[in-house]
Amino acid sequence: MDDPGCKTISSDWRWWRPASYAWLAAIVLGSWIPGSWKVRLRTNGSFHFPLHVTVFFIAGFLRFRVTPQPVRRWVNLAGLVALAILLEMVEARLGRNAVEWRDVVADLAGLAVALAVPACKQGRPLKPQAVAGKAARRF
Repeated sequence: MDDPGCKTISSDWRWWRPASYAWLAAIVLGSWIPGSWKVRLRTNGSFHFPLHVTVFFIAGFLRFRVTPQPVRRWVNLAGLVALAILLEMVEARLGRNAVEWRDVVADLAGLAVALAVPACKQGRPLKPQAVAGKAARRF
């Protein structure tokens, strides 16, 4: 049985789902803005790949926080991978440029980092002593 005194990050923050949807919408809209806006916002150049990594790290982090079940996390991961590829293909179809596979790789790197962050684990305790007490009761 769970310790009622052990609060989790996920139970305290109820904004994960709406924040993840808003972030995904921002990614889609941001990838379809006119090229002149992208130049004005300086998304090209030396910050281009770190921007891809950061944007998809945040997307992965938010989406993985929404789903506590590991199977659903893998489904979310597959959806985000598909989104990264689809966005590049749509940009190419709109005639802006060819499919930039390096951008997709940068997006995947961001998702990999989001998977690796320990804080992404659902139900991570805020109080280490609560975990220690819980572990001691098991033995």
